[in-house]
Amino acid sequence: RERPLEDLHRVVAGFSALLVADDESAVAVMSAMVGDARAHGKLTWIPYALEILALGHMLRGDLAAAQTCLGEGVPLAEELGMTTQVAVLRSIEAWLAAAHGDEDGCRALAADVRPVVDERHPGAAALVTWALGLLDLAAGRFDTALEQLEDACTGTVTRDLPIRAVADLVEAAVRAGRP
Repeated sequence: RERPLEDLHRVVAGFSALLVADDESAVAVMSAMVGDARAHGKLTWIPYALEILALGHMLRGDLAAAQTCLGEGVPLAEELGMTTQVAVLRSIEAWLAAAHGDEDGCRALAADVRPVVDERHPGAAALVTWALGLLDLAAGRFDTALEQLEDACTGTVTRDLPIRAVADLVEAAVRAGRP
């Protein structure tokens, strides 16, 4: 029997798990959803599920698994004409580039997705800002990092995924001498 809200409930459950730092549950729920979507031809759900799955892997430190999710999600979203979802997924790529110390790659991705996410997806916009803050923090540009991370952790998404950036914000504040 078809349950039309089941996929939506899975997305909400997966994202909610990320918000309370239950990354393992997010990965489990979204892995199951991706498998189900593939098995039943629910193509448009796959990029959304892969977004949350990539974030779950990212936040638990499995950057290679996160990149693998994006390697599938970005081309599929592009093929399906999901412009916003492409930008959201590429925002995660920007964060991964920052985590790998790829300043040029991160900045190029950030510049590419900013026009879309700034207008359509405040959470992804904050993720891009967090990525830029990570770059500055790693490079020892603590005042700039603090500004970026304050921006990522404030505004309309303060109780959203950027809450996970607070540890980086605190580090930047301490290193900038402004705790």
